[in-house]
Amino acid sequence: MAFCDQTPGSTSVTGIHDAEGNHLQERVLPNGSRHHVIKNFFSDAEFRHALARYTDVVAIRRFPEQRRAIVSYSVGAGQTGHDPVWPPGVGAPP
Repeated sequence: MAFCDQTPGSTSVTGIHDAEGNHLQERVLPNGSRHHVIKNFFSDAEFRHALARYTDVVAIRRFPEQRRAIVSYSVGAGQTGHDPVWPPGVGAPP
């Protein structure tokens, strides 16, 4: 399994949080209405912790210039010891 997530930019972190600790950003819709959206940015440790109940083999590759992180893991990989498979065109982490 692989997925891509956005990493924060210079103006992404607002310092506004809800009661559960989620980071909030404001979005303005074309009709002018304003809404808060949850936008959490996970550290590598947080990604690994979130996936720990499914696998202990997690590969994370960050692309700071594109503000993206690709996380790859295999369900049950902890039992097989196989490395996660990277999507086509994406090299394994250094």
